[in-house]
Amino acid sequence: MKIKRIAIIGTGLIGGSLGKAVLEKNIADQVIGVCRRQVSLTAAVKSGSLTTGYVNDYEEALKGVDIIVIATPVHAIKKILKNLADVLNDSKIIVTDVGSTKEEIVKYAAQFKDSFSFVGAHPLAGS
Repeated sequence: MKIKRIAIIGTGLIGGSLGKAVLEKNIADQVIGVCRRQVSLTAAVKSGSLTTGYVNDYEEALKGVDIIVIATPVHAIKKILKNLADVLNDSKIIVTDVGSTKEEIVKYAAQFKDSFSFVGAHPLAGS
């Protein structure tokens, strides 16, 4: 089954690489980015990492998404999970992250189980 829309929050090295791979492998029809700065968003779209994106607009960016990947520094993940819980109300939407630590994040995300399904992850990246 092909994914229709995947959203990536944070389109730096890991988020951008993930978006590019998803598009190159034709895994999803759309890869939507959410960034803090327009310059980052523009660069990610230009590099082929995203099909489109939004600056800090979770509500618009997440309409109709199947999967959300949080690709930000670990210290920002809990705040983003709270933001997601404020705009999502579908426990079938999968939210995952690429942070390096898990226990605290997984425990925190559990309180939002009615808003989305959280699956903690960790990328294999590096030289």
